[in-house]
Amino acid sequence: MKNYIVGMLVVTGFLACNQVKKELKEKIVSPETNLIQTKQIHETTVGMSYLPAGWLRKQTQDAERDFNHQLTFKINIKSVNGAQLQEVSQRQAASYGLDTVFQLISGRDTLAPLVAEREANGNIGGVVYLVTFIRPEQPANEMLLVYKDWLYTSTRLVFPLKKLFIHQADSLSQRL
Repeated sequence: MKNYIVGMLVVTGFLACNQVKKELKEKIVSPETNLIQTKQIHETTVGMSYLPAGWLRKQTQDAERDFNHQLTFKINIKSVNGAQLQEVSQRQAASYGLDTVFQLISGRDTLAPLVAEREANGNIGGVVYLVTFIRPEQPANEMLLVYKDWLYTSTRLVFPLKKLFIHQADSLSQRL
């Protein structure tokens, strides 16, 4: 009987975790939440995705880092002309001084990134940046992630975000 109860608890926990993962995925990929956005500029596609705090905590296993006080985004740049993108991405400017090309605008505050780094993922056909901001203490209902992309598209890209959907994704991710 004891083994049966323990087995049922394990199965219930597994199913609950899978349900949370499903809800979180639905929330993030839903077009109304804007937690994943894509902008097309000529031959280049720039994608932005919000990475929820609980998901990051689980992925990195970094006990010292407080993900609940940070907002982290992944910026993915792809081009039809992979050779040109590769050539441009090999310049030093593609990896250094990144804190100057990203901003988070929340109300009247403009925040510089806490960390902005190029992800070394071995992807020849694209470039990926991870950008982390300190979470504003009093975030506005609507925020803007700004990427001043003077290297790949010579464009100022703005990704609008809603505080409500960020909080919902973070809340779901805490149960992973």
